[in-house]
Amino acid sequence: PYQGNLIRDAKERLDALSRKVTDKIQEEKEKTLSAITVSRKLLEDQDGFTSLEPNHQQKIVMPLDDLAAKVKGQRYISTIRQYETQIPGIVAEQKTVYQRLVNPEEKIEYIPVNRVRIMFDKKELKTVEEVDAYLQKLKEEMVRHIDQNRRITL
Repeated sequence: PYQGNLIRDAKERLDALSRKVTDKIQEEKEKTLSAITVSRKLLEDQDGFTSLEPNHQQKIVMPLDDLAAKVKGQRYISTIRQYETQIPGIVAEQKTVYQRLVNPEEKIEYIPVNRVRIMFDKKELKTVEEVDAYLQKLKEEMVRHIDQNRRITL
């Protein structure tokens, strides 16, 4: 009798834990798929998108659609989160593709803001002066990218 209760209690706990993990996986999927949907809409809302040929429109949104399919089939939370971090880079790349389709003579490249890297000698900011110095470096680097005909996506 004691052993039977122990196994039954362990089974109940295992089932409860499995439900929690399944719920968390579903929550992460929904969050990532929502971010993909918002990003897809951002691409589709660009000026002139609807005037593109359907195959060009598909070419622009296809990477996000592919990512959504990967997310739907994924069962590991860490991988789903990793996919979510790829979205800004994909959007920037696809905006570059869009720009080249719409205006081929203008060589504009889009980069996500997280690709703007600066070298700063401190690992934490403790004073207002340090914040100002950090922001100045960040501004200089962003301006350098703009001068190189890049646009920074936020």
